[in-house]
Amino acid sequence: MNKKNKNILIILGHPNKKSFCHALAESFKNGALEGNNKVTVLDLYKEKFNPVYDLEKDKQDAKKYQKLVSESDTLVFVYPTWWFRAPAIIEGWIDRVMTTPFAYSFKTIVGNFGKPVGNLNDKNALIIQTYGSPQFATKLWFFNLPIRRIKRGCFNVIGFKKTKFYPFWRVPFVSKDKRIKMLKKIYNVGLKL
Repeated sequence: MNKKNKNILIILGHPNKKSFCHALAESFKNGALEGNNKVTVLDLYKEKFNPVYDLEKDKQDAKKYQKLVSESDTLVFVYPTWWFRAPAIIEGWIDRVMTTPFAYSFKTIVGNFGKPVGNLNDKNALIIQTYGSPQFATKLWFFNLPIRRIKRGCFNVIGFKKTKFYPFWRVPFVSKDKRIKMLKKIYNVGLKL
């Protein structure tokens, strides 16, 4: 059985071009391209994306990004985890692009009380996150908050079919060999997508 080639949108949220996040995004992209997928990279810092919500500008700006989302099968978010959440530029992109009625709508239950219904249920998401902390600290003391928050509070609402996480722990403290293994792992994820 042949796999269907995918349209992949990589949303990159790290200001330093020499960061490990950039290296992970590049490695994933190379694997996905080798797997005969179409890849678009959206580097939010290079784009000078403004994460601040602006009622006047947002509708026009959002349409450009919503078109990229619409054309994609899989969205791949690559970012560092700062203060147990995504950077403001990623959060702002989600706030400004994943809006109603594009990403979700409301089904009325009673009166003006409604339940969100996702409109992007033909798409998958991958989250590639780097952490400075060890895995046990995030999972034990913070109950895996960075992952649960974005999955339940956002991606479940907008209806992604599947969300997979690829966390990379203690990145500033691991050896060069360990980083090479991380890059190979994410290359293979892109290749097999």
